[in-house]
Amino acid sequence: MISQNSKNILRNRFLLDATSRKKPVVYATCGIPGAGKSYFVDMKLRCDEFPQNSYILNPDRVMVETPEYELDAKNLGAQAAYQKWELPVRELAYEMADEALEKRVHIIKDMGCANPLSLDLIKRLKSEGYRIEMFHIQCDVDVALKRINHRDFKISEKAVNDRWEALNKMLPQYRELADGFIELDNNHFETTYKMAG
Repeated sequence: MISQNSKNILRNRFLLDATSRKKPVVYATCGIPGAGKSYFVDMKLRCDEFPQNSYILNPDRVMVETPEYELDAKNLGAQAAYQKWELPVRELAYEMADEALEKRVHIIKDMGCANPLSLDLIKRLKSEGYRIEMFHIQCDVDVALKRINHRDFKISEKAVNDRWEALNKMLPQYRELADGFIELDNNHFETTYKMAG
């Protein structure tokens, strides 16, 4: 269980500077693991194309800042620590998303959007008056798996394929919900995030 002290640290880290907006926006990525979603978000933040004082919804970002995970990563290794803390951290990340919604701050959803929780959250944010800007980062499974092999914590080939299938079933609903929907091809290192088409 994540301690209350750690939760307070994480809330300060992820929500303290988030600013309330009259017309809040969700900037949501979707794509399989290894597609390059977090790199894309970081690039957009560096270029000031995404607002700095937003809540970034990404359990992996919360994970690496969680003191309990950091301790276990040193003692058990990153993979074992990730498996131990994945669900509690995800739950906390979504709790903070609820708090961000209440404050009506911009939200950057730096996740794959390949599960029903993500779809439900996008629907809820839309119903609460958020503008939805989505970016589908396209990437072949074999390319994604090569990238995943360089990470501290891994995800199986089966899980990547399962998420690819789930996301492709959900994409029509995301296209319908989004106010803006951009397809980007990130299969090639020399032409990253090229408009797909």
